[in-house]
Amino acid sequence: MHFFLVSNSLYHKIIFLAFCFVSLAALACSTSQVIQTDEQRAQAIDKNLICPICPGETIDQSQVELAKQMKYAVREMIDKGQSDEEILNFFTERYGVSVLAAPPKEGFHLFAWWTPIGIVLVGITLTFIFIRSKTILKFNNQQIHISKDFMSSQEFQESLEAIEKTTHEFNSDITKEKE
Repeated sequence: MHFFLVSNSLYHKIIFLAFCFVSLAALACSTSQVIQTDEQRAQAIDKNLICPICPGETIDQSQVELAKQMKYAVREMIDKGQSDEEILNFFTERYGVSVLAAPPKEGFHLFAWWTPIGIVLVGITLTFIFIRSKTILKFNNQQIHISKDFMSSQEFQESLEAIEKTTHEFNSDITKEKE
C-alpha cells in the first residue's frame, strides 16, 4: 500500500534506474574479455607441439627430458614477447613439420585436411546412387508386373458398364425413398 503513495514521476525514475542497472549488469557480463595469462598461453602452445621422442604425445603430456626442455623454451620465448606463430615456427624449423600436432593448412598438408571430407562426400554420393538404382529397379519391376495383370479393353468396357449399372440402380433406389 505504501508503494502506491510514491508519486508517478518518482515511480518512473525508479523503474528507469532499475532498467539501467540491469542493462549495465548484462552488458558487463556479455562483453567480458578473456584475458589469457602467459601460463595459459604456454599451455596452449604445449598442446600444439608433439614430442619428437614420444610418438603421438604432445609436450604437455610427455614426461621425457626433451619435452620438459621444450616447455621451458616455450615459456622463455613468451617472456621475451614472441608471438605464438613465431614460437611454433622456431620448433618447426628445428624439428620439422612433424612436431606440430595439427598439420599446417597449406601446400601438400591440405590433402590431410580435405581427405576425410572427400571420403565422406564420396560415401554419401555412392549411397545415394545405390539407393536410387534400387528404387528405379523396383519401380521398373512393378511396372512390368502391372502391365501383365492389366485388363484388356473389352474387360475394361464390361467393368465400366457394370459400375454404371450399379450407380444407376443406387440412384433410383434413393429417389424412390424420397417419394
